[in-house]
Amino acid sequence: MPRCPMPYTALRDRLFAKAAARRIPIDGSLELTHRCNFNCVHCYVNLPAGDGAARRSELTFDEVCHLLDDMAAAGTLWLLITGGEVLLRRDFADIYRYAKHRGFIITIFTNGAMITERIADLFAELPPFRVEITLYGGTKATFDAVTRTPGAWEKTLRGIDLLVTRGVPLKLKAMVMKPNAHELPLMRRIAAGLGLEFSYDLEIQPRIDGSKAPCALRLSPTEIVAVELADGKRGDEWVEFLATERGAADERPGDDLFLCGAGLTSFNVDPGGHLTMCLLHRKPGFDLRRGSFREGWDDFLYRVRHRKRSQAAHVCDGGHTCNSCPGWSQLETGDEETPVDYACEVAHARGAAFAALAAERAAVPLAFQRERTALARS
Repeated sequence: MPRCPMPYTALRDRLFAKAAARRIPIDGSLELTHRCNFNCVHCYVNLPAGDGAARRSELTFDEVCHLLDDMAAAGTLWLLITGGEVLLRRDFADIYRYAKHRGFIITIFTNGAMITERIADLFAELPPFRVEITLYGGTKATFDAVTRTPGAWEKTLRGIDLLVTRGVPLKLKAMVMKPNAHELPLMRRIAAGLGLEFSYDLEIQPRIDGSKAPCALRLSPTEIVAVELADGKRGDEWVEFLATERGAADERPGDDLFLCGAGLTSFNVDPGGHLTMCLLHRKPGFDLRRGSFREGWDDFLYRVRHRKRSQAAHVCDGGHTCNSCPGWSQLETGDEETPVDYACEVAHARGAAFAALAAERAAVPLAFQRERTALARS
């Protein structure tokens, strides 16, 4: 009898655990450009599409290919290709083909507006693991207002259609904020109508150039919790997560600065070839034009990863629901160890709301819970 293959998520978790034990850079993100054809109100990196200085600073095709060779040799398997808008690179198709030739499991982040028949055919011929396209609203008015780009709505929907009709693996997602939060149900319905997976994020960070302008678009902690409580699935996930973490509630973090996979199994390379911990944590960086990927990973990022806190770790009872990290702290406060007040407020609001929800469910018979959840989702 043929052996049942291991589910993808289980296999991925197993490989990541093995990579962490040996500090193998199994998961990387490569930013091909910070330029974009949209000018989104919340974006943390977008530069104008025609920014000549930015274009000239980007890695060349040969440099990208050399980097991909080095990454593959070091053990990188999962590769996110992102921007800016990756399709602004005239050599994108060649870069993509080369990355596929090297055997990476590739995810593409794009706004979808520049997807042509040729690009859609390329993805159909050499399918990525997934293409992810962001919906900035559920209507043309909101979509074009958030992107500050007339016609963005139609162009993105056309790009989505080109991929859907070819069966290219596709996911839709959203960044939920003040200008578009009211259209989250519409965005969810658009994805469902196309039979596509949909997800959303609720927490906005400052721009990497230091601007705090995107922060003005954030939902309040109360609004974030309201969105998540209204989403039965998201609520279930938080309740389950808190139940899983409850046993570690009294533990205090050690003195390690980084507690995630950055510098342990994952990394980021920016458009100019600087190797950094992740998409948020960009300082310090290692110049791959002056040294090899292996040098950057084995020595530079090793030292960054193993840095210790210079002060006692900030501890609060919202820690398990907090998404703050050294990268976010660095962007928001200029210091990796300073807590982000907004993240703390969201964490406390989540902790209180979902602890109360868990207590309520504990007092309700399981059969009634399931019936009520089913009715809420219908």
